Amino acid sequence: MFCFAIHICSLRALPVSRLAKFSVFVPLKPISIVVPKRKKLISYRCPCNTVKMVNKNKSSAFLVFAVIYLLSNSAIVCFHKATSCLESTYAAVALTENSSKREVELLSEIWKLVDNYYYDKTYSGHSWNQVWKEYSGKLTSKRESVYKVATEMMKVLKDPYSVVVRPADFRRLLKYDMTGTGLLLAPSDDGNLLVTGPPPKGSPASKAGIRVGDRIVAINGKPVKRMTNIEAAETLQGDGKSQLVLILDSKGTNSHYRTVTLSREYSNENAISSYRIFPYNTEGKEYRIGYIKIREFNASVAHKLLQVVNNLEQQGANAYILDLQGNRGGALEGAVQVASIFMEHGTVVRILDRNHHEDQLTVDSSNRLLADNMTPLTDPIVILTDKYSASASEILASALHDNCRAVLVGEKTFGKGLVQAVFGLSDGGGLILTVAEYQTPNHLNIHKKGIEPDIYLKQRKPISVIQQWEKVNERFRQCQQPIENLNNRHEQRVDGF
Repeated sequence: MFCFAIHICSLRALPVSRLAKFSVFVPLKPISIVVPKRKKLISYRCPCNTVKMVNKNKSSAFLVFAVIYLLSNSAIVCFHKATSCLESTYAAVALTENSSKREVELLSEIWKLVDNYYYDKTYSGHSWNQVWKEYSGKLTSKRESVYKVATEMMKVLKDPYSVVVRPADFRRLLKYDMTGTGLLLAPSDDGNLLVTGPPPKGSPASKAGIRVGDRIVAINGKPVKRMTNIEAAETLQGDGKSQLVLILDSKGTNSHYRTVTLSREYSNENAISSYRIFPYNTEGKEYRIGYIKIREFNASVAHKLLQVVNNLEQQGANAYILDLQGNRGGALEGAVQVASIFMEHGTVVRILDRNHHEDQLTVDSSNRLLADNMTPLTDPIVILTDKYSASASEILASALHDNCRAVLVGEKTFGKGLVQAVFGLSDGGGLILTVAEYQTPNHLNIHKKGIEPDIYLKQRKPISVIQQWEKVNERFRQCQQPIENLNNRHEQRVDGF
């Protein structure tokens, strides 16, 4: 599986799409996931931002695009495969006098998702079947009762990150929609893509009249059935600017097609709150340190950061401070894309599903984001953290640190090492569910532990960091020396050969 922040999934988070792209999730089953613009396929057992699209005849599960909800301590978005999005999860249970079939079915949707994808297969020491029997009997014929009962039911898990979200809250996280369309998708039975949740009001998909049950048979002129998993995900993502032309089959008869053009719309909220250049001279070298404050990892963070880096490079920047203080995370994909700006290759994060199967999200030269071909690959970087730096912030910090691209300065981070997926519900609500845990590239489990900085710093203003620059350089030398020695030995072997 693969996860990263994006909001377009269902629930309070957003849909599903390319690891952090949509706002709604749907019932999923363990399957492989593919991250757009990445060659590596990831196998996961829960919904996430990016997904590997697999036809049902080739896999017992469907892939879904999902997004993570920014919880109080921040969350990460992932893409996961799912069983048929519209497959009924209605449990065999007799209706009570006070409840209706519709209410029971909705609660059953939630119960079934937890049953299939919650990362703790012991459900915090409870029999999940017994939990169903207990809580389904509390339903009434009012829709609100479903959310009250479901909220109580979820408390059994003792997981503050797994929550049920009402439909009214579902439309609030468009800034994490990595596709900019508001689409909630999963593979359909016939190998196309199925719209599994109502597009958020005001989104391009909503304005175009796209509805639940519509099938997408072609994207930008290419039949979905002929696309590879990666092609489908990348085509939906596009270049972040282009329009998306879809051919829809609204009645599922292969005879009623219509074409819609979606102009991508991203949140105007700027993830980069400030940046500037700090001149500094030390050890006979003149530094022009680019300081960048990143508030959160939303759909626009990577592209805005590219603009900022381009501007700072033109001003002669040859070192960077990425300030993640107070940044509680956001879209995992945003963190991955930011990492790709500063590192040429390497593992960004390791994902472990509930069966303890590990997958990696990586960066290589083919999927890096470049700032006018001036993207820094060797400039020293400082990641500035505090106790509120969490989730996607910790993923970026550990990715650059473990790949010898950054020195960590400041306080120990928050310590959130769990991955949530966002599932869309049939009534427009959603479920945010912990589906996996993650580790740093160096196999460090940071949950409830946090990431220790290389250099502790009480005063964490940019100038205070710059005053520690000689220590920063020494840390870089210590990290890079083994790599240089390895390269030298390799060159000697080549010469000898």
